[in-house]
Amino acid sequence: MIKQEIVSYIRSFLPREDATQRFHELTLTATIERVIIEMYQDIYKINPRLLSKYTKQYGETTPIAVKLNQSAGIYYSDLPSKIVGLPCSYSGVVHVYTVNHAGNVFQPMDATEADLIFNTDVAIVTNKIGYRTRQDTRIDYWNMNTTVYNEGVRMDLLIPFSAYEDNDVVMIPELGEKEGGAFTTRVLSLLGIVPPADLTDDNGARVQAAPTNKQ
Repeated sequence: MIKQEIVSYIRSFLPREDATQRFHELTLTATIERVIIEMYQDIYKINPRLLSKYTKQYGETTPIAVKLNQSAGIYYSDLPSKIVGLPCSYSGVVHVYTVNHAGNVFQPMDATEADLIFNTDVAIVTNKIGYRTRQDTRIDYWNMNTTVYNEGVRMDLLIPFSAYEDNDVVMIPELGEKEGGAFTTRVLSLLGIVPPADLTDDNGARVQAAPTNKQ
């Protein structure tokens, strides 16, 4: 489903009359976002590699620039979008690639690893580029090379629901009751709406039509 279809689908379960206006568009978007982030976190606990399916790629048409902080000697890129934070070294920057596919060049690092290898001679024996995701919407690089610096990079980012454009396809995580509940059930529960017993999801691509709400 695209983003606006997901919001419309959830809205179809809501009462037609809402005097308190608690189901404003922003309320629905924020609730959906909260649920999807919780589901990302659940998937991370199951298998972090599965998160690749739910990322959005940036830099495919126009590469993301690699910059240099001259005074600090640090190469970095500004993130093109907000990301969903995860308890790991790469956080919401799931993958970084060269513009032209060149194998597994980029490796995530945490602050301790970056500190240990800074100003060492490890670069002599490897062409790997380390990256560290920062909380100030950028990533720092270690062992950057001239080619990548000049060409830029591509990234797969795990972004919040609000960061998607209305016509972007948003993949809904496939989780059942054993993993904490399906997407629609979670959203409606947060909104205080009791979902019908036969409610089903199909990976966000096709969702069973909601019954007409006669309230």
